[in-house]
Amino acid sequence: GDDTFMPNIHSLILSPSGCLDGETYVATAVGTFKKIKNFGEYHLQPIKEKVKINRQHSTYPYSSRTITFFKYLNKNTIKLTLNSGRKIIVSEEHPLLNCNKWVLAKNIKKGDKIRVANNIECMKKIYNKFDIITDKRSRKISIPVCNEEIGVLFGYALGDGFSRKKYQLSLYVNEEESDLIHILTKIMIKNFNVNPKIDIVDGTKYNNSTIDGRVIHRKQSLTVISVYNNNFNKFFSFVRKKEIPEIIMESKKSVVAGFLSGLFEADGCCSIKKTDKQGRISLTSINEKILQDTLLLLLKFGIKARIDSTNLSI
Repeated sequence: GDDTFMPNIHSLILSPSGCLDGETYVATAVGTFKKIKNFGEYHLQPIKEKVKINRQHSTYPYSSRTITFFKYLNKNTIKLTLNSGRKIIVSEEHPLLNCNKWVLAKNIKKGDKIRVANNIECMKKIYNKFDIITDKRSRKISIPVCNEEIGVLFGYALGDGFSRKKYQLSLYVNEEESDLIHILTKIMIKNFNVNPKIDIVDGTKYNNSTIDGRVIHRKQSLTVISVYNNNFNKFFSFVRKKEIPEIIMESKKSVVAGFLSGLFEADGCCSIKKTDKQGRISLTSINEKILQDTLLLLLKFGIKARIDSTNLSI
C-alpha cells in the first residue's frame, strides 16, 4: 500500500460486511483519534459521533455522523502493511479505496495503492479531563487537566520512565541532559502537588544491567527522579503497558506537540548524513505499537514519517 495512514473511510458508517479491528484508531470530526471499540458497547447500538471521511474524488476530508455501532467477535481478518510501515487490520469484506475504485480487503494484492491521508487537521480547543478515581487511603494529590506540560511529562515517561505497580514512578535522566531535571520536577510539583525524590546513580556500575526492571546501556551517571504515591502512579499505567495513552491520542494539537517533544527528548535523535548532508530526526522504540501510533500523531502536523522495521525506528 501507499503512504502513511489507514483508509479514510470508517466501518462505523459502512455496511456491517466490513469492519476494522477494535484497537484501530479512527479520526474524529475535530481531528483527534479514538479507538473504534470505544464508539459503542454492543452490536447495533445507535450512536451519533462524527468522524472524518474522504469523498471518493476529493483530497479533502469532511465530517459525517455515525448512526450504528457494529460489533463482531468472530470475523476473519487481514493485516495490511503500507509502505510507511503503518499496519491496519480489517475484515476480509472491508472495502478499501484503491486509486478511484473500491476493492475488498481480501482482493488487495502486494503493490496495490490505497488512498491515504497526509494531514489531519485538528480543531479541538479544550483540554481533556482525567477519568481516574483516586484512593482516599493514599496521599492526596492535585488532579490536573491533560495540558501541554502533562503532555511533555507523559512523553518523557513513556520513553525514559519506569512504573512499578501501585506506588512508584521513576524517570531517568543522563548527565548530559541535566537541564531536564528542573523541568520535569517542576511539572510534577505544579500539576500534581507531589514531592519528587532525586537520586544520582553511577552509570559505570550498571552498564548493560537492570535497574528497577529497566536495562541500562549508558556509562555515564544517571539522575533518577522518583515519586512514591499510589494516586500519582495511576496516571502512568501506560508506562507499564508501553503504549501511548488514549487521552493523548484524543487531545488537542498543542498537547500532542508537548507529548511528542517529551517522547523524542527521551528516545529520539538527530543525525546528518555526510554524503548528502541530509538531516534526519528519528525515534527508536522496542515497542512497534508506540511507533505505529506516533505515525498518526505526526499527521496532525502534516509530517509523513516511515517505520524502519530493521531496527524499529521512525
